[in-house]
Amino acid sequence: MSSNKLVGYRFSPTVQEVLHTIELTKAPVELENVGWDEEEKRKELYPKSPTLTLPYLECEDGILSESKAIELYLAQKYKADLLGANDLQKAQVHQWIDFATLDVNYHSKNLVYPIFGWDVYDKEKEKKSLERVKKLLGALNKQLEGKKFILGDNITLADVVNFRFIRPYFQLVLPEGLRNSLLKNVAEWFKNIAESPEALKAYGKTVMCKAPVKVAVLEKKEKKEDKKKEDKKKEKKEDKKDEKKDEKKDEEDEPKPQKKKTKSFRFITTFKFEFRKFQKSIFK
Repeated sequence: MSSNKLVGYRFSPTVQEVLHTIELTKAPVELENVGWDEEEKRKELYPKSPTLTLPYLECEDGILSESKAIELYLAQKYKADLLGANDLQKAQVHQWIDFATLDVNYHSKNLVYPIFGWDVYDKEKEKKSLERVKKLLGALNKQLEGKKFILGDNITLADVVNFRFIRPYFQLVLPEGLRNSLLKNVAEWFKNIAESPEALKAYGKTVMCKAPVKVAVLEKKEKKEDKKKEDKKKEKKEDKKDEKKDEKKDEEDEPKPQKKKTKSFRFITTFKFEFRKFQKSIFK
């Protein structure tokens, strides 16, 4: 039995990315599967993680969390080729990892999340993000010209991480025609990795879309109906306010009986006047 254990949910894309690295490195790591719905178990496990997150790796050297850190550790220990062949390539691996995690993945919130109802759909944001993703993948397409993998003939962590974040776009967003015309190199590279034994074991079969999956916009219709109801309520309130104002005006138009000055009022007025005279006489 292995002393290395990865703790996380089998179908989490983050865990699948780590499993892909485990398959490539042939590292002796077992998975302890913890479902998203196992809340009590997760509460017990979070304190064991240095960053209070899942997945984390329990190994002979200690406990390590965060997927990229786990992958770097496994690559250094079991397959250094995944980190690049020389100093420049090692830096480039990190360059393309950042490209995937910070740039490509950023637009998932506008293109992928609304499909599953994880975020509100915004047509304008979707349009901008789609154009940006096309440009970003265009840059990767240029990088892959004449290459099997991002940095040449050998797969690296740059490929592992980019495959993970590009996968939902190929599955749900980018149509087959666009992939095979404008992103031909990326499409070839992606298919090559998707059909590899390591990726198949980590992710299962990757089915790519022929046309983009449409976002259900039912929520927006409901919002419009709610807005109409709110507008009607406001109109009713304003009508009531106007009625009250009219009533007040009518009341104001009626002559009001003048209050008679009482003796006490005259006394107070006289007292104030005399008191002021007294003050002036003191400060002369």
